[in-house]
Amino acid sequence: RSLARLKQAFPVSQVVVVHVFTSWDVPGLRQVPELGRLLAERKKDVAVVGVGLDMEGALALTSFERTFKPGYPLWLPDAALVAGRTPFGQVQEVPRLYILGRDGTVRQGYVGYVPYADLIKMVDAEIKRR
Repeated sequence: RSLARLKQAFPVSQVVVVHVFTSWDVPGLRQVPELGRLLAERKKDVAVVGVGLDMEGALALTSFERTFKPGYPLWLPDAALVAGRTPFGQVQEVPRLYILGRDGTVRQGYVGYVPYADLIKMVDAEIKRR
């Protein structure tokens, strides 16, 4: 799946939260259950996708999914992400969290762990934006 076409993979009515992570980064792992909670609480309005940057690719993501059961789809990075040609620019640090508006534009981007209270405020503000 291409990140350039990320927004087309989800309904236009949804805000999309993209979590770029590795299976070994503690702040990224801390974010996983909170993203699952966000999805459960705002399922009608929000989609979540994780993009795993582990060198082991699909093997690492399969193991990660079995262990952590995130409840949202996990994607491998496409060639554009690896080359730095993405809607987000080049990802140099993980974890990264991006919030895409209903129109597919990147509204907000963060490096590191985002506490749930802050995450829900940001997402709710984007949901209210029409």
